[in-house]
Amino acid sequence: MSKKKPASPDPAMCTEDNAKSICYEFALFDWLPTELPDWDHAKLPGTGYGNVDQMHFSALLEAFLIHTRVLLDFLGPTRSKDDFLAIDFVGTWNTSLASQCPALDAAEREKLNKMVAHPSARRQLDKATTQWDYTLIHRELSVVVAVFKAEVRNTQYGAWFP
Repeated sequence: MSKKKPASPDPAMCTEDNAKSICYEFALFDWLPTELPDWDHAKLPGTGYGNVDQMHFSALLEAFLIHTRVLLDFLGPTRSKDDFLAIDFVGTWNTSLASQCPALDAAEREKLNKMVAHPSARRQLDKATTQWDYTLIHRELSVVVAVFKAEVRNTQYGAWFP
């Protein structure tokens, strides 16, 4: 049972510390793909271990996917407990924008939630066949992040989002 509820703006969540936290997420989301090895450019196997190169790749890819999950939650339409969201900083934020990324459709999001930072039987079953097109994920979600940044700069919180 999900403990998330539809989001409405919560001005109490608009703190400079929360803004700094999400700016960190933006920065890592942009930086990590530049560090991932250019193996087959985009279509890459799921994470795993083996030699040092595979473990290095897996660590970077999993970090990228974790930051992707954080941004999807931040940009999205529901909140859990004390989450802060884009709609807190931009009261007119279109919470459905992130769901319009084809590389992150509902099935891919469910897979992302089950396979990254969440021990599950499905994670083990899907591991061998999962491919994460991190280049496409980054390209699509970056558009939504750019829209948020443009909109937040026109608010009283704009100075917190350089």
